[in-house]
Amino acid sequence: MLLSVIFYFIFLLGLLVLPDKFWSHFLSILLPLKKAFHDFKVNQKHKSHLGRAEHLQSFMTSLENQLGQGQTKVIIEIPIFGFYTELIEKLIAGQRKYGLTLKSTIQELKLNLIREIQFEKKCKTTENNGKFQFVMMAIVTWFFIFFTGSMVEIHLNFIDVLIILLLQISGAFIFFKFSKFIKIRQFQKFSEVIERLYLFTNMVELGLSNGKAISESKVLEGSLVTEEVFLLCASRLQTAILKWRDAGVSPKSECKDLLDEVWHQKTMAFEQYLKQLEGLKFSVLACFYLPAYFYYLYSIFQFFMEQ
Repeated sequence: MLLSVIFYFIFLLGLLVLPDKFWSHFLSILLPLKKAFHDFKVNQKHKSHLGRAEHLQSFMTSLENQLGQGQTKVIIEIPIFGFYTELIEKLIAGQRKYGLTLKSTIQELKLNLIREIQFEKKCKTTENNGKFQFVMMAIVTWFFIFFTGSMVEIHLNFIDVLIILLLQISGAFIFFKFSKFIKIRQFQKFSEVIERLYLFTNMVELGLSNGKAISESKVLEGSLVTEEVFLLCASRLQTAILKWRDAGVSPKSECKDLLDEVWHQKTMAFEQYLKQLEGLKFSVLACFYLPAYFYYLYSIFQFFMEQ
């Protein structure tokens, strides 16, 4: 014990008397490692869904500044996130081809992107809570298996262990796969409609002809006229386009109202998706993790019945 204390004291003393050149050399070795670790963290963050959204938000702020300074040749390396990337690419192409004014549209898109980031954070919280509950349920089940096995010497055969593992793994797999499937199904239609409405609105504002604006934006094609949730919006847009063609009344105001309506519907879809995610999480717990636990209880009961 005494020798350990002495060696420890000598070691500390040695650290104190080491020259500054040694520490400078040591830090010069660590700094590249620190930078590499930081770059790795940033890279991983940008690869995540939420990270890409936040990266795009930073890009849009930079794009706003460029447009505010009157620059016509804006940066074109656009971070990939949902329909925003393709829409911004088309808007920038429209700016170069037709002279579209992008600033107000980019500002509006950025505000809605911020709302989407808040929604993604809520989804991430719900998903993380689901992971935690799945892990805790699995730990409780296996702790109970090993505890009772050691107390009363009940040992599961390979088939029973495999069934319990399959139930737990299948539950987690179904939760993550179904949550992605529901999300795509819920929001894909909004992406197309919002993208085409923005393109059409900007072309109307630019002063393109009725036919040119419709054909270039493809606003009367796809989800807007096929999805039931948008049929009323489609009807309003078609009426506004007819007034534009027959009486020269610009549909710009109606388009902005329709965009507000579609964004509102998407916000409601956010809330609905969060409820569906909670319901899916509960279903997985009830249909996979609890049955795994009850299956073991059944095995115990069967063991005692055979005694």
